[in-house]
Amino acid sequence: MSRLRALTEEYQGLAARLQQGGGAARVAKMHQQGKLAPRERVQRLLDPGTPWLELGLLVAYDQYDGQAPGA
Repeated sequence: MSRLRALTEEYQGLAARLQQGGGAARVAKMHQQGKLAPRERVQRLLDPGTPWLELGLLVAYDQYDGQAPGA
């Protein structure tokens, strides 16, 4: 496997994990508090089916001893 392909797969896996927004338990806790997850709020602002580009997915990744992933 080429180095670029390996890095691409690593990024895609990391991005998928970060896009979960802290995992199902954290999202469920937000819902119990009557809140929406950040990506849910963005989806409500956009027209249905409108694509959007998330910037800064990796901001603060691997910083602060894992306390603020994607801060």
